Amino acid sequence: MSGAQQAERLRPADLRLEAAAASGDRFVALDAWRGLAALAVALYRLEVDGSFYALSFVRNSWLFVDFFFVLSGFVIAFAYLDRIQDTRSTLKFTIRRFGRLWPLHVAMLLAFVALEATHLMRGEAAFQGAKAPWTLLPEMALAHGLGFTGLTDWNSPSWSISTEFWTYLVFAALVLGFRRRLALAATAMVAFSLAALVSLSPNGMDVTFDYGLLRCLAGFFAGVLTLIVWRTVKDKIALPAPTALEIAAAAFAIVFVATAGRTWLSFAAPFVFAPVVLVFAFQRGALSRLLITRPMQAIGEWSYAIYMTAYFIALFFNLKLAPRFPDAPMDAIAIAYLATVLLASWLAYRLIETPTRAWFNRLAAKI
Repeated sequence: MSGAQQAERLRPADLRLEAAAASGDRFVALDAWRGLAALAVALYRLEVDGSFYALSFVRNSWLFVDFFFVLSGFVIAFAYLDRIQDTRSTLKFTIRRFGRLWPLHVAMLLAFVALEATHLMRGEAAFQGAKAPWTLLPEMALAHGLGFTGLTDWNSPSWSISTEFWTYLVFAALVLGFRRRLALAATAMVAFSLAALVSLSPNGMDVTFDYGLLRCLAGFFAGVLTLIVWRTVKDKIALPAPTALEIAAAAFAIVFVATAGRTWLSFAAPFVFAPVVLVFAFQRGALSRLLITRPMQAIGEWSYAIYMTAYFIALFFNLKLAPRFPDAPMDAIAIAYLATVLLASWLAYRLIETPTRAWFNRLAAKI
């Protein structure tokens, strides 16, 4: 090991994160954004009558799912736009993305199946209707969010995981077929998806199992366009007043979420979150320096687990804990809930996400 490598190993974690941000090799500030957005969505799922849920921002935080889509399009395009070249590289890409999403999805699905089985043990009706045994098949195939099977009632937030996986395949196909005109193809995808949503959805962007694929396509390819813009300008301009821009972008996102709700304004979500991603992709302001600290990065690392485990935990708090303690401060219950979500997410990240992702990555590397 060289002296430079030894020095790098001895550097504090925060310094390594700063170096990664400065080099542009990783969007560490955006990683933390993903974690904070996941916590906001988790808090939205806790329906206890406290000061948190009284905030319109919290009640509308389901809109951060669209932030996930935009950010995913940006990051995936950054990582794979130049790597997807042929059938082999597309297969490797598909295996890696499948391995990123599927294992934790299935783990949580099994947790819900076990919960449903407890009803059978008590002699109650179970595995009926939206939880009939056949509904597990599209869930296992990540096809349950495509609008073909109707509403299922397992881990409801996983509809977005289903749509995102199939959107990855659309992205790979467009890269292979329209690489030189990808900006035009992505623009057409955003325009088509949003136009369809405007004509079909009575609740703004709040579509899931029915038209969720359109919602994902709109956000994801808005993120792809954001990456194309970032690539074009990153070496040509210096971000003016980066701290002020970051504060303005964050405030813009918060105000939008708090006010848009399920109105027609929510259709603008991809166009609101895209500039937020673009500003923080430069990682130059004071907020970015806060976001690259280890606590914020830990939340970012656990973001997928936060999103996937929160609904299961919220069911317990909503149906069991809060009714048993009606006189307890609801804000204290909310804080206990978030702490439980963070603990469960850390365990899921360590025990499920990390080893299974490594296994699928090794599988892809063998191709």
